[in-house]
Amino acid sequence: MAWTRTVAQEWAKYGITVNSVVPAIWTPMYDAWRARMSDQERMIHDMAMQHVVPLGGKLGDPDGDMAPVMVFLASDASHFMTGQCFAVDGGMIMLG
Repeated sequence: MAWTRTVAQEWAKYGITVNSVVPAIWTPMYDAWRARMSDQERMIHDMAMQHVVPLGGKLGDPDGDMAPVMVFLASDASHFMTGQCFAVDGGMIMLG
């Protein structure tokens, strides 16, 4: 967060906005990690995720959850936003 805000401050004079995204997204690497779990480990992990991710109890979808945020930040609609960290995590950070 400090890096995002520092760079946003420095580059603002050039009309460049700087924001960051903090994702909790279901990826192929996550699939591979889950595949290495035993059935019992996966069940325990999935039960824990129900408590850790308030919106849906699992990691987000890259296309449905992450992509729209990235498109918005890359668009002119976000021209007056800088130095912000966007959590795309189903509410995980608010519980931390």
